[in-house]
Amino acid sequence: MKRDILQQICDILDTDNTWETIAAYMPGIHLKDVEACKKFASFSQSPSKLLLRVWCAKGYTTNHLYQLFAKTKLIRLMRIIKPEVNEKFYYLEDKVLNLSRKSTKPKVNPPGSQSASRCKKTESKESSPAPTQSTSSSTHDPLRVAIEGTLPVTYMELLQATNGFAANMIIGKGGYGTVYKGEMSATGGMVAVKRLQTGNDASPHGSKVGKERLRQSLTELRTLARFRHDNILPIYAYSLEGPEPCLVYQFMANGSLEDRLLCRKGTVPLTWDQRREISVGAARGLLFLHSFAKTPIIHGDIKTANILLDKHMEAKLGDFGLSRDGQVEAEAMEKCPLIASHIKGTLAYLAPEFITSKILTTKLDVYSYGIVLLEIASGQRAYSDSREPRGLVEYCQVNKELAAFNKIRPREILIDKRCPQLANECQKSFLDILIEMQKVVRYECRDKNLEIYVVQPGERLTIYGSCSILCLAGNASINDYVLPTVSCESANFLKISAPQRMDVPAILNVGNSASNYKHQRLKFRLKEVAPKNHEKIMELIGTSQPAVFIFSKVLDIAEETVSGLIANFLIHTALQKQIILPPHFHIARDDFSIIPQPDDNKLKQQLEKLNSVRKDGQRVSIIPFGHKGAGKSHLMRNIVNRWLSIGCDNVYVLDCDIGQSEFTPSGCLSLHKVTSPIIGKPYGHQKAKFDNAFFYGDNSLRSPDLYLDIFERLWNKFKATSEPGSVCVINTMGWVTDLGGEVLTHIMDIVEPDLCVEIYRDSTETRFQYPKNQKLNYMEIFANNSHGIVGLPAQKKLPSVLIRELTIVGYFSSMLPKPSLASFPKVTPYKLNFQNTTICVPVDLLVQDCHIFSSINTQLIALCLNHSELKPRKLCGKEDMPSLCVIDGNSPALQCIGYGIVRGVNVDEKAIFVVSPVDLRELDEPPLLVRGMRIQTPAMFFTSDPYNRCPYVLNLPEQKNAQNNLDGLYQPSVNTTQFKRSRRC
Repeated sequence: MKRDILQQICDILDTDNTWETIAAYMPGIHLKDVEACKKFASFSQSPSKLLLRVWCAKGYTTNHLYQLFAKTKLIRLMRIIKPEVNEKFYYLEDKVLNLSRKSTKPKVNPPGSQSASRCKKTESKESSPAPTQSTSSSTHDPLRVAIEGTLPVTYMELLQATNGFAANMIIGKGGYGTVYKGEMSATGGMVAVKRLQTGNDASPHGSKVGKERLRQSLTELRTLARFRHDNILPIYAYSLEGPEPCLVYQFMANGSLEDRLLCRKGTVPLTWDQRREISVGAARGLLFLHSFAKTPIIHGDIKTANILLDKHMEAKLGDFGLSRDGQVEAEAMEKCPLIASHIKGTLAYLAPEFITSKILTTKLDVYSYGIVLLEIASGQRAYSDSREPRGLVEYCQVNKELAAFNKIRPREILIDKRCPQLANECQKSFLDILIEMQKVVRYECRDKNLEIYVVQPGERLTIYGSCSILCLAGNASINDYVLPTVSCESANFLKISAPQRMDVPAILNVGNSASNYKHQRLKFRLKEVAPKNHEKIMELIGTSQPAVFIFSKVLDIAEETVSGLIANFLIHTALQKQIILPPHFHIARDDFSIIPQPDDNKLKQQLEKLNSVRKDGQRVSIIPFGHKGAGKSHLMRNIVNRWLSIGCDNVYVLDCDIGQSEFTPSGCLSLHKVTSPIIGKPYGHQKAKFDNAFFYGDNSLRSPDLYLDIFERLWNKFKATSEPGSVCVINTMGWVTDLGGEVLTHIMDIVEPDLCVEIYRDSTETRFQYPKNQKLNYMEIFANNSHGIVGLPAQKKLPSVLIRELTIVGYFSSMLPKPSLASFPKVTPYKLNFQNTTICVPVDLLVQDCHIFSSINTQLIALCLNHSELKPRKLCGKEDMPSLCVIDGNSPALQCIGYGIVRGVNVDEKAIFVVSPVDLRELDEPPLLVRGMRIQTPAMFFTSDPYNRCPYVLNLPEQKNAQNNLDGLYQPSVNTTQFKRSRRC
């Protein structure tokens, strides 16, 4: 099979785990093969590709795969693989299409009939034929749907796993079956086998009960086969060939929540921490059912007996025998509500409204979940004949009134006395959450992408991930930038970017508010964004003066693009638990600060002294420096934010870190005026076009003389063009020893800074030996190391090379049609004619003229302005070819206006196609295309396309007569890496 066809098939099969559907039909594919494919997927690899390889190794061909797609009615895949299949099998597509038309033909009721005149829907009664392990592809019942998503096992395998369904293997019984514990070699561990009791009664009533049991079993099989979630009980396999249908589940070592609440079999009472985690887990599973699919899934039987606990006490929803598909829109529910034909479920958990109206909505599950929460808190059963009142809701209401009468808290009466006292809890996290609930309160807004947080003075919060923030009221700062109090408008939001994989969080400080706290203005602003909650919030605030924030969950295109390239980049998936559309940030109460408080106070004093000098019109310069990984970039941003907070409007950053540049991709030295706080990472605030930048051409100190020459040019530019009283913060490199130390000394000689701040984290690292004979205003900071989020495993820090690549991705992200690097091939390039183009290549990368196009094709290039000292020549000596210039140690510094990627070279049209966020149409003349050393297009640009198409090719001979000059740029190439490219001159 051709590679591109295989890739298309795998991409489709990987979507929604469709590969699991066809695995059930593959002869020779066992459960252990499927589990291996799932593990393969956990390493960001294609599970379907591994599945097809395994099947191919067993002797199956594309003809067999085509028949398999026909059997599972995957018509789209049949058409993709069709060119690789013997023509004698083509008839299968027409056969499948004819079957689909017959099965989907709608049934039309006669006009004026009773069923046609009804608006309300009635839940249809499902009747299933006697089950068999082999079912034809034309069967359209719950069994058909279930088989597509679950693996079959033989009845004999289940007999062996459970010792012949021995009595000592029973772990539970229900109205419709018995659950046995067993061990299957195919799954590699313990399983739970539910053996359905179809009934032996030959009477009509017995037959009806048997059919109902079978229907519920098939409904459960269908639901569990459709969905996978951490908080939904996984189904491993099924068997329908024996005397009783059987379902195979993951074994739950800790039984049901009901068992643990009642302390059956001598189990110890659950702690409050465990109860909280179980409650949250069950809620996540329920939210998944209600929001994941196009139509919500109504469980219909939420109760403590159906919430199961694995060996880690993780809650999982089970028993989906009463589950139903719900409605999509509220309007549809009002006009045509879904009506149950009769009441099903456990009465003690059913809402009174459902019992009277029989209207099925997701609120049925929500009410049942509320009963479960009452059971968890009180330790009481949902219904008890030995208790008055017998119902738990009425019992809690009576005791609440009794507590009010006796002037005590309801928890003194209702709380589960068997649970260990909170004061004796060994885990601190539950106490922290109780404090957090008092100090930090969250409310929903009218816009679902916004959330309101009310934080009391004195709180210090850490934020990991990405979001945007504004402050409606109060005194607060984020990363030492004092937040102004503003109204909720999109332009007022401030972006925060603190990916968990990049170690350092954003710090939100809330101080005591000033006397100008305006409650009426806050009420007006809250009413605009949260009309349903504003009165509740103001009642909570009362006369206090907390900080009120609005957080936006929406990611910008750079953040979304970058986060899609690295697993667990913004925040760890363990914090999200697969909730649909979760926030991409995590807020925690933490005292972490990268700068210790004593050093922070010293820094404040130094800046206050410099501010008094600045107010007299004198320019101020500050050089933060430190060894690699010490937090120098964070310190630089911190200093910039402090200057902006005290009202300094003229803050500049002279960025001379050629390895980890702040506002440009690596390889440049630049000067930027900063007008807004820097509370993000370099990939998120890249400048599209550079006003004051020079291309050094490397990310190492290959040429110190050129480096210092460029630095001095930019420093003189600052002194000549900046306003009086301006501040310049110099972002230095992380090299403070040997050659790096010498360069840093020269920088200090040139600048004569007003303040030098050295930051270091590791006392064993060699530090910068600054000149003792110079009287420098110097201070040092011994920085703290971030300990990450408590409770999450430590993650490996991103290497500097990867951070540089992410910066390049962020630079080009503004051009992407979608927030995915895979959409980069769709970006329209600029066309540069050969005659007007000059290619500049470092002498170390010089190749023969006939290979120049191949050497620049696909490469990241700097777009520079022409320089009179350059001495170019025509390529191959031809006037209609580009000019070529060799860059060496004697070449002048070139002013850089931006970066681009060579998208393709069309020799026939004599044009080079370049993708760049710089609008090349606005330039007076074409820019120089300059290659750099160790500065190249990241590999992720080549590997992000799921179809392995290479968008970076020279035009192929067959494209000579193409009407569109860009057609040749989008064709697959035989060589698809930047190291092996098509060559034609």
